[in-house]
Amino acid sequence: MTLSKLDVTKLSLSLLAVGALLSLHLDAQNPPQKVGFVDVQKVIASFSQGKKFNTLDSQAQAALAPLKKQVTALQAKIQGGQATAQDQQNLNTAISTYQTALKKWQAKLNAAYAPVAKAIDKAVRAVAPQQGFSIIMNADIAASSHLVIYANSQSTDLTQAVISQVNK
Repeated sequence: MTLSKLDVTKLSLSLLAVGALLSLHLDAQNPPQKVGFVDVQKVIASFSQGKKFNTLDSQAQAALAPLKKQVTALQAKIQGGQATAQDQQNLNTAISTYQTALKKWQAKLNAAYAPVAKAIDKAVRAVAPQQGFSIIMNADIAASSHLVIYANSQSTDLTQAVISQVNK
């Protein structure tokens, strides 16, 4: 007995349908995953370590802004064709100065953020299971990346609970 292409196709589709039905049955046995969101920026602003980090970040931005402005102005002058050799040398110096300052500030910010991140992570890990959540996402990142199209914030927002936990 030989099978025609049509018979093989029907058999393949039947096997796929059986597989799909079996996977639906298996998925029905797993409880749904509850996803929650935390506004990390609000949490950072709510406790002392986070406030210190935000202050340091503001200082970094204030220190780097004039350096960045200088680099941008020199780049515009060079791209406009009005630059001298001295302007090119000034640009190279400005870029080097900016990069050095940026590295210094990044090191300070990373050191200041480590305990903040640890405290927030600890708070999320304490709150999420208590409220039945198995997945927690950063609300700002989820929104800005269009990762989440819709979420009922009344039932998925854990920000206040995390703020309470981190301030204990």
